[in-house]
Amino acid sequence: MDEPIALNRTTVTKSDFCELSKALNKGSFNFYFLICGILITALSIYMTVTAVINNTSAVYRGIIFLPVGIFVTIYPFISYIFRANKLYNSQKKLAGEGELISEISFFREYLTVKSAKGQTILNYKDITKHFETKNMFALITKDGVCVFMRKDSFLKGDLSKVYKLFK
Repeated sequence: MDEPIALNRTTVTKSDFCELSKALNKGSFNFYFLICGILITALSIYMTVTAVINNTSAVYRGIIFLPVGIFVTIYPFISYIFRANKLYNSQKKLAGEGELISEISFFREYLTVKSAKGQTILNYKDITKHFETKNMFALITKDGVCVFMRKDSFLKGDLSKVYKLFK
């Protein structure tokens, strides 16, 4: 077998999943969610105020909708945390009791990913997207496979050598 040009052995933590999920969330911000949340919040405040002014017992209706409106308003800003926790927990189940460790070997024509799930071989031509965060680097294939690694975990080579392989 060929000698890898670059080798990354990554131990991924829950905070790494949050960092990646937050970066992915930036491109999928739902403006309509925000508008609906603001409208529900405004409507609940209006209902509460008019019920108080008119001295009716309908105050509870506005109060009930207020937390719903606030949640819908802030959800787009915090949804990445829920996704990261779900992904991390599912990966932990696959890995068992151990840490989430993957070893990514970069060769001239392809890369291999070894983890608790086994080994996967991916061709560079199948990579459709890549992105970096402060500590992480991720590759996404046309089949939706996401390979992520810590940038500081290269045992051989570095990120600049990896970029040259798939560009």
